[in-house]
Amino acid sequence: YIMLSAKSMKDIRHNVEELRTSASDELFELFNAMKTREKEFYDTLNLHLSKSGLPSANKEEITGLMDENKTGHDRDADNILQLLTDNKISQLNASTMLNVHREIYSSHKAILIALEGLENHKK
Repeated sequence: YIMLSAKSMKDIRHNVEELRTSASDELFELFNAMKTREKEFYDTLNLHLSKSGLPSANKEEITGLMDENKTGHDRDADNILQLLTDNKISQLNASTMLNVHREIYSSHKAILIALEGLENHKK
């Protein structure tokens, strides 16, 4: 699952670089929001790792993180579609952004499944 997570992020690397250097205010704002959410996700994930590097999250915490991941993905998709509806981004940019956010969602989900597997292995 960790390898799947890394592959998801590798697959969108070029898209993220394009967003980072975009002249479009809307796309650059989406990039900054994405960057902020990524930091929040990994900061939260780090809270669930002990000094030994082993997970300390229980099933309920992992389920909560999964729910937050799904809610965030849905919110991001709605925001992108609203920008498209308002003609603030093109169909191509909306498609790219939806793909980027789907890959981020998949990456986070894979990490959480791996964390859950490690937690189950400890038992």
